[in-house]
Amino acid sequence: MTPGGRSNELTFEIRPPSPNAPIISNLTLNSTSVSSGSRYFSAYITYSGKFDFRDADGDLTCGSKFLFMVDLGTGWEAETLIVGEPYFNQNGKTSGTINFSFQKSFMFEYEDLTGKIPVMCMVQDAAGNLSNILRATVSTWDIPVL
Repeated sequence: MTPGGRSNELTFEIRPPSPNAPIISNLTLNSTSVSSGSRYFSAYITYSGKFDFRDADGDLTCGSKFLFMVDLGTGWEAETLIVGEPYFNQNGKTSGTINFSFQKSFMFEYEDLTGKIPVMCMVQDAAGNLSNILRATVSTWDIPVL
């Protein structure tokens, strides 16, 4: 027994990935860029890169998501989630390359990470199946704060 009393049991299930989950490979991420030199007013951060994919059921369509997770080494991950961008209009395609470029706006401030920044990436298809996770290293990664 712990000083705080008995803990409740937590049951969880580990399931194998769906056979229809997308598989991504050959990830290339570019360092981010900011539309202005000031850190304290409304501007945009541009994210870009490319990856190859295989998706057995061909449902990388609008409604799919691309997730970026930055490992800051502190146990905290900054996540950027993009939904329904035009590069996911791959309806029916079971393999190919997706080139992407998109912007996130911020009002007042952003976090500017420099050095060897590890960024983990995964894709979620329209059915909710998550892909494998790939990791890339960039020299600059900006995150909107406010």
